[in-house]
Amino acid sequence: MLTLKYNDEKDRALGLGGMAVSLVMWENARYLQRLSLDAPVGEGVALTPDFFLQRNQRASAKAVWTRDVEMFQTEAGMLVANVASRAYIGRREPIDRETRELIVKALADSGSEACGLEEGEVRTVADKIIGYFSQVLAYPAVASIVGEFAEKLRQERSMERDRVVELLGRLERL
Repeated sequence: MLTLKYNDEKDRALGLGGMAVSLVMWENARYLQRLSLDAPVGEGVALTPDFFLQRNQRASAKAVWTRDVEMFQTEAGMLVANVASRAYIGRREPIDRETRELIVKALADSGSEACGLEEGEVRTVADKIIGYFSQVLAYPAVASIVGEFAEKLRQERSMERDRVVELLGRLERL
């Protein structure tokens, strides 16, 4: 199990900022309710109830599975962007091999449980997500926006979805 341990408040703000970036860039900001530096670890990102909607019993098996995979990918993106933001922006270094393997293992467990994906399938998804967010968060213009966002979060302590989208909306123009 991968647990996110933060070095300090700045590290946590960068991690939460990365998670917000993943939601904004993948057009899933509608699921974001609030970010909070003062919430307990693991609860810094509050998602809306519709993110956790129960399966529709009348939906086809394919529709249910497709939604499960989409939610898994959203959660995977948040995890990877958290780690990538802290690595590329906070420490100015890539995600190391050990951390990468911990991410893949954690995703393999949750991908199997959430939507029946096999480890090889999860590894393919994880590699794509890690590659994507590593490239995005290493890009200087994005790193600058996310760094500024993390500082605002430290000042404001908590942000609702509209404020997050307002501050990260510039990413859409890059």
